[in-house]
Amino acid sequence: MADLDDVLMHIGELGPYQIWLCLLFYLPAIPCCMHMFSLVFIGATPLHHCAAPEMDLVLLEQNATLAERLNATIPWEVTDGVWHHSRCERYNMSGYSLDLTNVTAPPTDNTTANASVMRCDAGWEYDRSQFHTSVTVEFDLVCDRKWMNNLAQSILMVGVLFGSVLFGDISDRFGRKLTFFIVLSLQLIFGVINAFTHTYIGFVILRFLV
Repeated sequence: MADLDDVLMHIGELGPYQIWLCLLFYLPAIPCCMHMFSLVFIGATPLHHCAAPEMDLVLLEQNATLAERLNATIPWEVTDGVWHHSRCERYNMSGYSLDLTNVTAPPTDNTTANASVMRCDAGWEYDRSQFHTSVTVEFDLVCDRKWMNNLAQSILMVGVLFGSVLFGDISDRFGRKLTFFIVLSLQLIFGVINAFTHTYIGFVILRFLV
């Protein structure tokens, strides 16, 4: 019985034809990989803090800077020894009279030191200097909703599992070439539609179908 080396010598070793075939086989893998890793980029989480819309007019009238606004409406917290504004909490400003002249940075007391703290109830404001938008920004996938970002990636992998079983059976019944082009077409269609969805439910459903 001839071994593999003898067979390769007979049919020819790696050459331009084999390289061309490999490149053709790799091409369909590119969009698949793009969907697999896309959430790393489209799901980026920029710096954010709670929105305080009831204070916007007051702060505008007082010509408040961003730092003054954050100090007046967002509590400070320590993470690994570093002070920063809270990402998920804000001061309860209802019925509160704001005086920016007394607002200072941590860890000293400020004018809102005695104000109660509440979870974000009016959405978030994001630092758009690096990421103009993302799935996280559009659907507010931060704080108590942070897990929904990871869920979208998990649903994609569940779709891969179901697709492998379903289209594996279809390829056995109707041929691999036909199934191959059907899958590529569906991936293209649902991938493009996914870029224009404006609801989280629609986003994860399309991620599953991709």
